[in-house]
Amino acid sequence: MNKSLITSDQKPVSLVILGPHRCGTSALSGVLKHLGADIPETLMPASGDNPLGYFESLRVMAFNDKLLKALGSNWKDLSPLDLGSFAPQVFESFISEAVEILHEEFSAARLPLLKDPRICRLAGFWDEAFIRLGYQPLYIHTHRNPLETADSLKKRDGIPVEVGLLIWLRHVLDAEAATRGKTRVFTNYKALLDDWHPQVAQIEKRLGLSFHRNSITVRQDIDNFLSNVLHRQRRAEEDVSRSMQVADVVRDVFRILENWTSNAENPSNYNTLDHLRRRLDGSLDQVAIFMRAQEEDQKRLHENLRDRERDLHAYEKNVQERLEEITKISELLLESQKQREAEQKTHAAQIAALNRMLLEVQRQRDKEVLARAKSETHVRALLSSTSWRMTAPMRRMATFLRQNKNRFSNR
Repeated sequence: MNKSLITSDQKPVSLVILGPHRCGTSALSGVLKHLGADIPETLMPASGDNPLGYFESLRVMAFNDKLLKALGSNWKDLSPLDLGSFAPQVFESFISEAVEILHEEFSAARLPLLKDPRICRLAGFWDEAFIRLGYQPLYIHTHRNPLETADSLKKRDGIPVEVGLLIWLRHVLDAEAATRGKTRVFTNYKALLDDWHPQVAQIEKRLGLSFHRNSITVRQDIDNFLSNVLHRQRRAEEDVSRSMQVADVVRDVFRILENWTSNAENPSNYNTLDHLRRRLDGSLDQVAIFMRAQEEDQKRLHENLRDRERDLHAYEKNVQERLEEITKISELLLESQKQREAEQKTHAAQIAALNRMLLEVQRQRDKEVLARAKSETHVRALLSSTSWRMTAPMRRMATFLRQNKNRFSNR
């Protein structure tokens, strides 16, 4: 890994973004990438939820899921995590694997940038991994209106809003506690989208950084990048204090984080945050009951949906069969119609031919009648002529001789 100096210290630094799921960590990562931070080699591909990309490592995400599973947890679990529960050799095995992943994911990095919402709950572990690799981790906390986060989790994962709010709470409380006393800064998703310049200036000031890419062209690229960031779920800050879905503990933590973003981190709030974290831990039994009830409701809902889908499938199948029958009948009717039309054309042709024959016979008969009439006229003219009358005695004599020919010859 290229360990170029970023601060006045001789020890190279790495950046770790800490923020719950659906809290704008990808937008912040994109801004820092434009400013010169180096993202991992094995990137998670963009999706419909994040069309501009996540800027996080698939390998780190898979490792974190494995680590959480080994702790009997997962990314949406609310129970406290205890990395000390691992046997020393198991912990060392996990740490060695994490160091190897970091080394390979940031082999050519000048300023490594690590981001995965799961790290909020595993910040101490990754802090150790970076230190063993020879880097000083610097932490950038970011948060978002908890109602917006909960709405987004509900849309993406079907998680009830009340549970989404507690997931937000668990992540920000664990991340704050794990990095207390470390070099860190607190930012806000809405403030980043409204005007990223003060947010970046605060990051540089609190972390002692000076990003090496900050030209006019880079600033324009960041403006274009953020203009395309999808901010689908929108809630006013006042909604957090008015909504009946938001517990007091969520309101109090959100208020502290907003104050730390606008001003500076206030150590006098540590005791309050510790108290609120203990309240969350102490209410997990009631939360578990609520979540089980929610899961039962979801299960019944899914069963009803499956029943309806099955009924709908059967209905669609029946309709399809009827449509196929209608199609076959229509095809038979169409074929019958074609045959009938063909027969009608044949009959019409036969009738036309017969009519032509009748007309021809009629013409022939008319010709015969006309010829006979002409012949009769000729005969009558002949019979009435003078020559016919003068030769009548001769014709009679000729007729008499023919009739008595034999009698005269025997004599």
